[in-house]
Amino acid sequence: MHSLIPRLLVLVTSLWVYPVYAQNTPPVTPDPTQKPDSVEDMGSPRNVQALFLRATRLAQEGRDEEALQAFQNLIERYPELPESYNNLAALYAKKGQYAQARATLETAINANPNYPLAYQNLGTVYIQLAIEAYKQAATRDKRNLLSKQRQEELQTLLNPNSSNATKNLAAPSSPKELDIQ
Repeated sequence: MHSLIPRLLVLVTSLWVYPVYAQNTPPVTPDPTQKPDSVEDMGSPRNVQALFLRATRLAQEGRDEEALQAFQNLIERYPELPESYNNLAALYAKKGQYAQARATLETAINANPNYPLAYQNLGTVYIQLAIEAYKQAATRDKRNLLSKQRQEELQTLLNPNSSNATKNLAAPSSPKELDIQ
């Protein structure tokens, strides 16, 4: 009888501890090349990879508002995954919201400092922010040729195939899209 009590205590203790441990286990980082096992997995709100693929597909289809919401939902549920922040930042940049894209990429880097794509995209956002700053300087002082020159140089950096940098100044420049995961 006495030997049965310790066994039951171990069993009850292990049943009580397991769910706490399982809730703290981070989900696997989404791999966009990985396909869900079944069609049912695509709709599963617990399948982080399926949710990530769905959000990415929405972005690729140009359904930006739905993609924004899907990535925000992923971030809410899985804040430790930098890929969702990265793709959300790409959508902000596409809309010209570079300050928001910068903040989102910095959060991605805080979530995972070893995620190189976030650094790469952050560099692109900084270039866009610099172009905007030089554009503002040139607007406020028409004689400020240095600001115009630097704006042209940065636009050429983002659009290397453009043969005429001043053409980029006349028309609103289309920002180089950020790379999505």
